[in-house]
Amino acid sequence: MFVRDFQERHAVWLARLAVVLALLISAWWVFGDVPQPPSPDAKEEVIYRDRDLYNEVIGAVARGENYYAAAAELHRKHEYPTTPWVTVRLPTQAWVSAWLGQDHTLLLIRALVLAAAAAWMGALFLAGYSPFEVLAAGIAVLAGGFIVFYDHYFLHEFWAGAILALAFALYRPGRPWLTIALVICACAVREFSVLVIGTGLVLCAIEKRKGEGAGWLLAGLAVAAFYFWHAQQVIAIRLPGDEISQGWSAMIGPVRALYAVAANSIYRAPGFAIGGVLLIVSVFGLLAARERAWLIAPVAGAWIVVIALLSRPENYYWSQFLLPWLPVGLVLFPRLVLTALKRAKPQKTRLRMQ
Repeated sequence: MFVRDFQERHAVWLARLAVVLALLISAWWVFGDVPQPPSPDAKEEVIYRDRDLYNEVIGAVARGENYYAAAAELHRKHEYPTTPWVTVRLPTQAWVSAWLGQDHTLLLIRALVLAAAAAWMGALFLAGYSPFEVLAAGIAVLAGGFIVFYDHYFLHEFWAGAILALAFALYRPGRPWLTIALVICACAVREFSVLVIGTGLVLCAIEKRKGEGAGWLLAGLAVAAFYFWHAQQVIAIRLPGDEISQGWSAMIGPVRALYAVAANSIYRAPGFAIGGVLLIVSVFGLLAARERAWLIAPVAGAWIVVIALLSRPENYYWSQFLLPWLPVGLVLFPRLVLTALKRAKPQKTRLRMQ
């Protein structure tokens, strides 16, 4: 168990490094060129948004239309691209939402957020965290997922994030099967979720956990097969003259990637300067999640890198992928600071038997 052993032996120094990095990045955020929100007096142009497209597709499927036929028709009608295949969203959410209906879909997503909050509270309680941390973690998940209590439609990113919030809470090294099953479900909703499978594979390779690694590998193969099938369905419905995506190489950078999260979440409440700092602190605070730290923290970091490199400004809503689980890191950051303030224990020299 190389990663956990290394973490235990060097916990204080790792915590110090994390806190210093959090402070430096926070200072860069506060004193750098932070994007500003639009003026409250500015009038927003009424336009057809991505969520309108996805909602229309759900309505068509609910009326009995084939998902791909409906998606193709609506993409053409509203001048959305069908190339490459990822421009047409995975069908899972539309199928489930059309089958359940709006009221039951709303109940499902609310139940998922509540289950994730309860699971995090239970996980921290069993791991010996303080009663305050246990309660605050549940509140943090609810705060991150507060949208489910006032809206009626949720993007694919939020669905995947809510599933992962539950998956991360239930994760146990050596007993990952429920987590892997939930991650597969999240991957079936939004492609960002493959970051978790990749992280799980790397972690198991480092720690030489063959059984769990095989589980992550099988999950990756199953998801890849589903994506291949989806790609073939999209290719089949294309017509000459369909729109082609402008691509995802806008290189918006880490500042705007963080801004996208802060602008579309509870982190916006205290203002962008403070909210951005709390967001950065949350990412590093995930490192205090003990056995979950090396699964969940790299996923948050990798997502920010992916968005910084590949996202366009209008893809701001992709940040909903983080919202139901990232605020837990804010609760855990004080524990990381307390660990950093401890006195590092000298390492004992181990003698080998001759």
